[in-house]
Amino acid sequence: MINIEKKLEELNVILAIEEVNTALPPMPSSASHIVRHYKRSVLFSENVIFKPQYKTSLEGRNGDLSLEVLWGIEDSPFNIEKANQSLKNLEAESDLYSIGGSSGSNHICVSTDDNAIYLFTNGIDMTRFKLFDHADDFFNALTIEKSSGSDNSQTVSVQLDF
Repeated sequence: MINIEKKLEELNVILAIEEVNTALPPMPSSASHIVRHYKRSVLFSENVIFKPQYKTSLEGRNGDLSLEVLWGIEDSPFNIEKANQSLKNLEAESDLYSIGGSSGSNHICVSTDDNAIYLFTNGIDMTRFKLFDHADDFFNALTIEKSSGSDNSQTVSVQLDF
């Protein structure tokens, strides 16, 4: 089983020392096993990406998807209950419970049926994509996107005559 706190530290997340005094709101056990490790919303200061176990056709050119936020239980715009109300308003399947957000206002969800991690998309025909079999696989796949500096680029000299 992955240590979620340690993984978040590897992603340069500084977890709040003070505990959120609020108990976890009612949520599926598959989600509470994840959220209890950080409780407060996690907004990543760097681009956090992952290569899904199962391809979706929505990946970028390097085969990655992004994770922008993990919802928390504090009263904020990134509250997990508000995010799941939004998911319900989008008429997502009832087994999906949003734990985070991805680019394009997409939801990273855990399924109450099989505990797998899914992507729920908004505004395209196919809205549900399985990403990982388990939450541990999802967290293990998270990494900070490497900046695209001159490491992989090639310099080309061009002479233009006007």
